Amino acid sequence: MVDTGASITITTLTNVLAFAIGALTPTPEIQLFSIGNAAAIVVVYIYQWTVFGSAMAIFGRWEFRTHPAAIAETPSISTPSSPVSSIGTSSALEEDNGRCWHFETGDSGIVKGGTSSSLSSESGEGTTADSAPDAHGRRRSGRPRGICHAFRHTARIICSRLLYYYCRALTNTACAVVVMMLLTAYLYISIFGLLNIRAELRPEQLFLRSSDVIELLHLRNEYIMPFYAVCMVFVNKPGNFSDLVQRQRWHSLVSDFEGLPSSVGRFSTKFWLRDYEQFVEQDPEDAAPPLNDLAAFEGIPLTERKRNELAEFLQWPEFQFWNGFLRLEPSSNTTSFANSSELVLSRFFFTTASYGTELREWSKRELLLGQWRRVADSYPELEVSVYEDDAKFLDLIPTMIPQTIQSSACTLLCMFLVCLLFMTNPGALLVSNFAIFSTCIGVFGIQSLLGTLLDPIFMSAAIMSIGFSVDIPAHIAYHFYKTSVGEKAGTSLDVEQRLMDCLATIGFPVLEAGLSTLICTSSLFFVDLHMARVFARTMTLVVAIGLLHGLLVIPVMFSLCNTIWRRERQRPTVTGHAVIWPTTVLENGHSSATEETKHHRQSERRRRSILLTRKGSIGVPPTILTVNQCDR
Repeated sequence: MVDTGASITITTLTNVLAFAIGALTPTPEIQLFSIGNAAAIVVVYIYQWTVFGSAMAIFGRWEFRTHPAAIAETPSISTPSSPVSSIGTSSALEEDNGRCWHFETGDSGIVKGGTSSSLSSESGEGTTADSAPDAHGRRRSGRPRGICHAFRHTARIICSRLLYYYCRALTNTACAVVVMMLLTAYLYISIFGLLNIRAELRPEQLFLRSSDVIELLHLRNEYIMPFYAVCMVFVNKPGNFSDLVQRQRWHSLVSDFEGLPSSVGRFSTKFWLRDYEQFVEQDPEDAAPPLNDLAAFEGIPLTERKRNELAEFLQWPEFQFWNGFLRLEPSSNTTSFANSSELVLSRFFFTTASYGTELREWSKRELLLGQWRRVADSYPELEVSVYEDDAKFLDLIPTMIPQTIQSSACTLLCMFLVCLLFMTNPGALLVSNFAIFSTCIGVFGIQSLLGTLLDPIFMSAAIMSIGFSVDIPAHIAYHFYKTSVGEKAGTSLDVEQRLMDCLATIGFPVLEAGLSTLICTSSLFFVDLHMARVFARTMTLVVAIGLLHGLLVIPVMFSLCNTIWRRERQRPTVTGHAVIWPTTVLENGHSSATEETKHHRQSERRRRSILLTRKGSIGVPPTILTVNQCDR
């Protein structure tokens, strides 16, 4: 638990935080899913520290008491004896001509290999640990017994060889350059897809494809919205109905809506004032001469009117439907009983329509809604408001991208703080957080290139995936960082040894966990629901990209950082006329300059000779001292 406790805690905290953010989404199904998973992770974490740990201790003691022979047959554990092996292994896994190769298992789980003579010399005996006498005094054979033993023996050899050559390839400069070039191409493609992601909302994606609602929405988008997208415009403060200027403002408002590029035109607008003007001009019951315009009619004093023209207009059978477009209230300025029936227009609305094949997409309808609102805002004195049936959903579209960026940034910050609690090494912290950031960019970018639109479902799944992207990089970086602790105690491990120990310790469990997650989430692809498939696709990308970063990109970046750091340490220090060169301490205790140091030494000699020649003076080349000589 000492070795895995920090990694388990990092995983638990990040996953719980990710699901907690998912629980804040407005979709009830995602809320329930997130809360259930967060609670399950907390229960598993407590179980692992209490019940599971206690059970391991109890069964471990029972196994030692009841199966001592099986414990004695486990492979021996030894310390490293070669710079190219990992912790707990011996020399490199290369075969010499004519010599037999034996394998043992080190403390990190890596198979230890060596010739018969080398292994014998390490143990001080002529036989390996596998040929030691058992409890009955009989000498066991070094060969694995049974099919299971043979399979395990062969699997260990294959895995150890693969791990050895894989780590050697990762630390190779040419391989590292190729990996970084591929990483650059991956980031370019992901950023391109991320910048071209499009926010969209489709209600049909909330239902099963076999639902009748899908057919209804399809017919609506196919035959209604492209030809007649209705907009209701409410005028909450129409003003004085008798004022000619005020009525002209109403006409101007209607004309602005009809003048939009996507407007169907005048014949699609239902505006009551046009019918009322015709009614007043053509009223046959009026005893007065025909009025040429409405202005002259409105100029008649109110006391001389015999009736309220607007009330009479709404009583005619062919105009009664306009009652639903107007709201009339009794006038508060009536001074006599005769005028008590005078009505005042308090508010009204009219409808207009737009068309266009692009209106099949909700994002285009959101743009049209914005045009309607800008026209309405240009008449503030009328307090105009616009109503569209799907406005509450359309208003979500322009906010999804900013909310996704904000939520993702907050989640990444939380992941960084969690990693900071357990990894104090700046290099490991930066590399792991870069892998997390790169994974998130890849998830968003590749999903966009695959045609996934940014809707609330994808937004919630992507934000939750940020928490899952922490697991693999945090495990790899933390265990690689732990191997550097031994260096402070006096043991010197190069980056290849540290990578072998790290991948042997955590690489195979991480690979197993990733593959099992992919297998479990693959069942969601068979559910005929957009929500399930988006979540499954997101989890697949997170695990796949995370495995590539954890097992390929992060080791290469650690190798490159170590190479740069080593070159900086080997850079000479010039003090006066003395050039101090770093030295490397070999296993036999002698100090010797590396080939790179010798190259720098020769370059320094040539540089000093050129400088002295240019000055026209003859001098002795500067003294080249090592660190030990300088100390003396």
